[in-house]
Amino acid sequence: MGLKTMAVVSLPGDGRVNEDFQGSVGAAAWVLDGATGVGEDALDAPSDAYWFVRTFGRRLESALTIAPKKPYAQLIRDSTLLVKREFDEAVPGPAPDYPPSAAFILVRVISAADDGIELELAALGDCAAYVRTVAGAIEGFDGAGSTPIDTVSLDALKRAHRDFPDASTEVVSDLLRPVLQSNRQRMNTPDGYWILSFDERAADHLVTEVKLVDPTAPIILASDGFTRAIDMLGLETPEAFYARVINDGPDAVARDVRAIENSDTSCRRYPRLKCRDDATCVVLSVDGAGAGRS
Repeated sequence: MGLKTMAVVSLPGDGRVNEDFQGSVGAAAWVLDGATGVGEDALDAPSDAYWFVRTFGRRLESALTIAPKKPYAQLIRDSTLLVKREFDEAVPGPAPDYPPSAAFILVRVISAADDGIELELAALGDCAAYVRTVAGAIEGFDGAGSTPIDTVSLDALKRAHRDFPDASTEVVSDLLRPVLQSNRQRMNTPDGYWILSFDERAADHLVTEVKLVDPTAPIILASDGFTRAIDMLGLETPEAFYARVINDGPDAVARDVRAIENSDTSCRRYPRLKCRDDATCVVLSVDGAGAGRS
């Protein structure tokens, strides 16, 4: 059995390009969320993060086409090494201070029956999946546990808002840059966080789970720019978020999130590092099964 894309939305945020990327092949699908650079870009590309998510996505597609059942850790390790090789060929010399990186969510159907689908999930960072289990529960899954220092940046933002209540977003961004750079230097270290980049050891820190899901219910994958809907639209339970996306469609949800972001350009009502983040949502069905309503 395979996965079929029912709907997709992927909107650029404040940056010059969309650094999210989504793809699928056979029984697998994924969303990659590139980390916006905190230093100078090294590549002749729209941005290093833009290049990274598209190159990594291409490697995932190739690997899963050749070996669709390859264990996730090996899949991520092999893809990482190949992407690093491509980068090194394009940018010879010392490694950059801030190499490109990305959060991701990856799902794969590993077995199927009329009464349930075994879905294997893997993630690093704050991309997420939402599914309906065979018991009827709506459940979320993400890799946020692999990035515990994310709160450091948000706490710094809140302090900047408190200490400089009249500062523009540009001034606040300048104040936060040293914090963001310090956090980025802790990428893929034991006292930092684990994320896709050029270090294959991140494959040993995947957040994984196998869920038995309803074969007739859609599967939702999303980057954190899209799951802002949870706070901004009051969709504070997995059931509420799932229902809104399925019943209204991801385009409608994305438009509503953008409207709130545009009404809060100071980022003080909803503290966030970017006014408008890249926002991606993919709605999938299993082997063309009918989409159940929540």
